[in-house]
Amino acid sequence: MDFQLDSEQEALRDAVRGLLAKAYDTSETRRAVTKQDPGWSDKTWQQLAEMGVLGLPFAEDDGGMGAGPAEVAIVAEEIGRVIAPEPFVEAVVLAGGLIAAAGTAEQRSEALGALAEGTLVPAFAHTEPTSRYELTATGVTATSDGNAWTLNGVKEPVLGGARADLLVVSAAVDGGTGLFLVQPDAEGLSRTGYATFDGGRAARVAFDGTPATPLGETEADQSAVIAATVARAQIAYGHEALGAMDTALRTTTDYLKTRKQFGVPLMTFQALTFRAADMYVSLELARSTVTWATLVLLDGGDATEAASRAKLQVSKAGRHIGQEAIQLHGGIGMTAEYSVGHYTSRLTAIDHALGDGRHHLNQLVSSLGDHTVVDPLP
Repeated sequence: MDFQLDSEQEALRDAVRGLLAKAYDTSETRRAVTKQDPGWSDKTWQQLAEMGVLGLPFAEDDGGMGAGPAEVAIVAEEIGRVIAPEPFVEAVVLAGGLIAAAGTAEQRSEALGALAEGTLVPAFAHTEPTSRYELTATGVTATSDGNAWTLNGVKEPVLGGARADLLVVSAAVDGGTGLFLVQPDAEGLSRTGYATFDGGRAARVAFDGTPATPLGETEADQSAVIAATVARAQIAYGHEALGAMDTALRTTTDYLKTRKQFGVPLMTFQALTFRAADMYVSLELARSTVTWATLVLLDGGDATEAASRAKLQVSKAGRHIGQEAIQLHGGIGMTAEYSVGHYTSRLTAIDHALGDGRHHLNQLVSSLGDHTVVDPLP
């Protein structure tokens, strides 16, 4: 199979890489940006919009570019290379993906067009304090009074929830889990934002009789839509992690080549070289799995299991590469001023986003009985 990018995809990769390399030319630049709310650069976000990146996965009729999973993967990986804090996966792939999959033509045109232009940043409010990684909603309930809907309950953590211009909220309805749109100035809505350990932002979002609009034609169960969109976001997170792991590995190998101990470069010591080689193996295993999951999306298949496999491999590789990068840098790797610690923090955050490795391992184990046994050859 040909895994090479075509000319248009290469142009997209080079353009995004050039923009982000200039925006986050040093680790100090990223730290300065993440110290200030909203935790990412409005200027860089607008530049991504002008490049057409924020509308990549959406239909042209909705104001997007009509691109596919491969193009989303390219952008996510370039974001990971510099651990750019812009919420591409959270806003575009996850929240935007839900609007694209479930919204009415009017909702899609209004929200996705503004998202593609960089003037609207949505967030998906789904996780509840006691729900772990479940795809159903129980703590937030939706109640109807005629044609009017209100929400009650708490969502936390909501990534980017304090800054979001539009909330896509999952809520318990008769028959399952529905999706609703909530405006940021809605009555009964309160948002308490805080910084996350990787420099990002999250929020506690509370609803108290908050007016909401069903996403789509009805308030019917949207569990299947949520599962499919979350799988796409999990795979996109995998590509972001690939970019971060690649940079962490390259930074580490460069350090081993230049840092001297006992008058010789650290790469002279075979034990350290072997550990760097093991990091490379972990990266390539993760790359193969995540690339396969993206191909499942391209073929239009059910990517839920593929996303779990990719997320599990990324969890293992991210932990291994992040920890080894810090260890092989010695004392400097433990300082907040050096980059590898920040890459490890981001890899840890990606691991826990939309299900950590242990969760996905349990998901895969529980599905073993769904597979038929291959008959042995005669």
